[in-house]
Amino acid sequence: MNRRDLLDDSAVERTSDRLVCHRHTRTAAADAIIKLSRAHNSVMTRVHQHLSEPGLTFTQFAVLEVLYSKGSMLQKDIGKKILSQSSGNMTAVIDQLELRGLVEREKVPDDRRTNLVKLTAEGRELIGDFLPRHLDVLSREFSVLTGDELALLASFLKRLGLGRKLNSR
Repeated sequence: MNRRDLLDDSAVERTSDRLVCHRHTRTAAADAIIKLSRAHNSVMTRVHQHLSEPGLTFTQFAVLEVLYSKGSMLQKDIGKKILSQSSGNMTAVIDQLELRGLVEREKVPDDRRTNLVKLTAEGRELIGDFLPRHLDVLSREFSVLTGDELALLASFLKRLGLGRKLNSR
């Protein structure tokens, strides 16, 4: 049995230059996840190259950006605001940023186990100068799409990310 036998593509027909899907198929789902993964890897590789300019990893940049846009935050809350990171890794990321003088931790008086993380003046200057250039890079990455296509993509990705949660409403 080959891959084609395992994947049901009977519900897909070609009309002129486009595919019309009459129902979800295993083939269409497999094709979509492959394309999503390849697109993600391609775009993120280019974005990561740009982040090397100020010597930041993606997660370090994300921490600086969330502190810049939201203000000082509890360390445990930063991980919830950025793309998923374990608390152990978040500690290491903040340690690295602190060593570079970009953030500082402050103990919370009511809870000695909790730290408030805030940007230093140097951290605020770095992210403030770099963020507009980073947004330009992202804009160029997505310039292959029209504004309507980008909005539609964002909507589809949000719905896909929520998955079955939407069906249980």
